[in-house]
Amino acid sequence: MAQTKTKKRKRRPDQFFSKALSTKKIVHQDFSQEQILEFSKLLSHDKDIFNENKTQENSILIGFDEVGRGPIAGPVCTGAYSCSSFYSDQQELLQEIKFARQIISDELLKTNDRDSYYAETLCNDFNIAQDLEQLEKLSQLLNLEDSKKVSKNKREKLVESLKEVPCFEHYSHLFFTSNFESAQSIDEIGIVECIWVSMSKNLANIIAQYYDINNFLPDEIILLVDGPKTIKNLENKLEKLNPSFKKIELKQIAIKKGDSKSSLIAAAANIAKLERDAYMTKIAQDYNDYHWANNAGYGTKKHYAAINNYGLCKEHRKSYLRGY
Repeated sequence: MAQTKTKKRKRRPDQFFSKALSTKKIVHQDFSQEQILEFSKLLSHDKDIFNENKTQENSILIGFDEVGRGPIAGPVCTGAYSCSSFYSDQQELLQEIKFARQIISDELLKTNDRDSYYAETLCNDFNIAQDLEQLEKLSQLLNLEDSKKVSKNKREKLVESLKEVPCFEHYSHLFFTSNFESAQSIDEIGIVECIWVSMSKNLANIIAQYYDINNFLPDEIILLVDGPKTIKNLENKLEKLNPSFKKIELKQIAIKKGDSKSSLIAAAANIAKLERDAYMTKIAQDYNDYHWANNAGYGTKKHYAAINNYGLCKEHRKSYLRGY
């Protein structure tokens, strides 16, 4: 998955959106003040960790999480996410989100035609409808939380928004990636090692993205890893993937239930879950007897019944199914 870098967002007057609001039917989700506070807590968590652990000028913070540890079929998928607007420009991002909510609220839908006329005249060099859509996407960030609590429909919109978070300064960045490790790899080296290998590949990918944009490597990377343990032998794993990355200072922080505490981990988790669910739905077309589009490879009664009837396939984790 490629990285995205957005341009610095420019603040515009409220009237800018009047024409779009009065002519375009808007279907938007109402967000509560509680959701804003919860999102702010997620951001503050990562900002505090970054400020406490940063020792180099060129330092970035990345969240890592996995999806698919428990299923009996299909790959494990890990995600990684780094967005400077989440931990360096927190207040600016929150202001933009509050502004977006205000603009698309029902009160502003009542703007009269005269205001619409002046808004269109003064701002005719902008694509108003497109900007309104961007504001709606920005509001979707308030759905960010533990991926297990986010519905499928909300997750699709959330992930789309996570890939288009606005940047505010010249140093701003937005990197994301995901990686699959197959059922065969899980059987060969075990699920935990597979997760660590997958996260290491994600780290190498984001470093490469960083280098492509800046033409130099980061001096320091702070990793937020969901769970009770950090990635074992990370330096060796990363050096094998790219020896030039050896000089980067790595700091790992394990966070239990991190996807409910950290904005970056929660983002990584939702990206990974969307990717893995899509993969399982796709391969379910070739293995429709196992109902993977519905169970995502987990060991449901129907899934085990299908195994009894049709046996195992290459997508099954044999190490999880010793008795079959």
